[in-house]
Amino acid sequence: MNDSGKRTCDRVTRTTAARLLQATRHGDHEAARAAFTVRPTSRCARRVMIETLLAVDDVPAADRLTVEGLLLHPTDPALSCLRAECLRRQRRPREARRELRPALRQRPHHAGTALLAARLDRAAGDLPSAVRRLETLAVQRPDDESVLSLLAAVLLEGGAVHRARSIIDRLGETRVILQARLARAEGRGADAIEILEAGHRTATGAAADRILTELLRVLEPTGDSPRLTRWLRLVGPDHPRALLRAGSIWLRRGAFGRVIADLKGLRSSRQFGPPAVAAMAVAAVMAGRRRLAQRLLDRLDRRPGPVDAATMSELWRRALTADALVTTPRWTTLPKGSVLPGLLAAAVTTFEQERGAGADAASSRHRATCLAALGRRRELQAWIAASTPDPTVRSAGPPRLAA
Repeated sequence: MNDSGKRTCDRVTRTTAARLLQATRHGDHEAARAAFTVRPTSRCARRVMIETLLAVDDVPAADRLTVEGLLLHPTDPALSCLRAECLRRQRRPREARRELRPALRQRPHHAGTALLAARLDRAAGDLPSAVRRLETLAVQRPDDESVLSLLAAVLLEGGAVHRARSIIDRLGETRVILQARLARAEGRGADAIEILEAGHRTATGAAADRILTELLRVLEPTGDSPRLTRWLRLVGPDHPRALLRAGSIWLRRGAFGRVIADLKGLRSSRQFGPPAVAAMAVAAVMAGRRRLAQRLLDRLDRRPGPVDAATMSELWRRALTADALVTTPRWTTLPKGSVLPGLLAAAVTTFEQERGAGADAASSRHRATCLAALGRRRELQAWIAASTPDPTVRSAGPPRLAA
């Protein structure tokens, strides 16, 4: 085939890919699967298949296809972006930023690449860089609500409330979560809760799930237990994000049976990822459900990454606090060969080694919960004495942005 024929073939493939992608975004995933089966070597078909997998939250499968594609086409910027997105969804922002650098060099003015770079900057805590990218994008695409919403959210995180308000006012009242976060940033906590409750009454599907998740996050520290309980009981299998948040709250309350019952609804879903498995496993251990605990723990990676370790530590901290740090940890009733004691002991060793290198607060908490679960109470008490914050000193929090 001559060069002209190749270009025509590429154009047809891209047109077809665009149609398939549009169908994917409307829920028709089978068309993309069929196209990739017929043309597995097509870069366009591969990219559509990866986006299809991401649309249904099958991140591991999407990541595998992306890595395979990069081995065949190592300089493809679209595949680099998809690989970075897979890493972002696995909460590995540093690796994702490294993966995205070649794509940024190849197409520095591409809006989608710049937007992903801003998301990764935010995830890595580099708020000033995220704001710079988003403000540039907002000039190029002044009516793009996804850009404006992300910019407002980052500004709120950085404390630039007045700048965020001007953007949120432009977006209108449809952005319920942003309106609520703005109210909280301005010290109007009660208004934030009312905004979220009103928004949830009219929302459906994924939007309702996101609003309910935010509502639980806002209600938990208020101490309004009856109100929080009322909303917790509304969480069901059609609210996967809210279920994970609810599971963590039930763990803090010591309602281990409720955690297991709630998260069972996700077990046949792709939403049943490491955070859900970890929450259910911790609840099963604390409830004395030995066989269930063992099965769930076996599903977890024997060597979880830093983010998974931090997630696990927070779950253990909540469960152990709820159980009043019993003298004999309940995991000792698990059968011989349980994964958990080895995981905890290895984690303590790891954090001992990292202590001299300045382990962060999450690492420190993880080490403490491992000590608690292993029954090393003296070391735990020493850690509590050394790390109990002074209530008169405020945390530095994220980097502050200019107001």
